[in-house]
Amino acid sequence: MVTNFIKFKELDYVSGEFIPPHIHEEGQVLFARSGTMEVKAGNHFIFAPASRIVWVPPKVDHSIRFRTDTKMRTAFIKPDILADTFIHICVYQATGLFREILLRLVEGNFCDQEYKELLELSLIKEMKLLKNEPFSI
Repeated sequence: MVTNFIKFKELDYVSGEFIPPHIHEEGQVLFARSGTMEVKAGNHFIFAPASRIVWVPPKVDHSIRFRTDTKMRTAFIKPDILADTFIHICVYQATGLFREILLRLVEGNFCDQEYKELLELSLIKEMKLLKNEPFSI
């Protein structure tokens, strides 16, 4: 099985906090467990309430402003995993399954590496089924 192709972080922010422009070598999934984020990338301005996922492709300069206290859960996915599937920044409606898998991966403490890898593969499969949402200007 493929291992270590996704890294996860659990981060909490207070209303008004700002992450200045930056880039990642990996693609980034931004998900607000609660709260609201505004993501700016190039000429895209994205409003992302809880239940929405923002996909930021690898090497895309972006910043994030938190409009409310926000519990952000994020995943960094190696570029070769999604290949040409997710090449543009966009917003998706989180399915219940995607949300629960992501939260389990971010907030879980795993002793069983095989189980974690199966969840990671399921997250990628579910991500490919998400519907694009018109939450950017």
